Amino acid sequence: MNVALSIHLKDLCKNPVDGFSVGLVDESNLFEWSVTIIGPPDTLYDGGFFNAIMTFPQNYLNSPPTVRFTSEIWHPNVYSEGKVCISILHPLVMILMDTSSLVSAGPQSIQYSSSDFSLFSDIVQTIVVASVLDSTFTLSRY
Repeated sequence: MNVALSIHLKDLCKNPVDGFSVGLVDESNLFEWSVTIIGPPDTLYDGGFFNAIMTFPQNYLNSPPTVRFTSEIWHPNVYSEGKVCISILHPLVMILMDTSSLVSAGPQSIQYSSSDFSLFSDIVQTIVVASVLDSTFTLSRY
């Protein structure tokens, strides 16, 4: 058992972070969390529901977790299969204490032409609306 991880989970359950829900995928496995992030206000992701699995290594605190979105998300720091780019997982505290950074950081940090950003914005808005209406939505159905 990883004491630090257990403390983080208990703290998040007792003192939830706005727009973020966490629980264990399997009650017998402390190292795999089910995460739901609600898109933060004033971002392209505002109001969307994004599910992910956060997997912690046995040597957590010395190594970061991996995060894989299980619901559709369109974001420059998320690969097409849902894995989150490792560069935004450092430091881990950023995710545990400011989980909205997973969905709010990124688009504004990349230089887009206005037509590229317009397309990006349209795709994200389609996914956000679909995430509210149908949790099984995938972009391939769009």
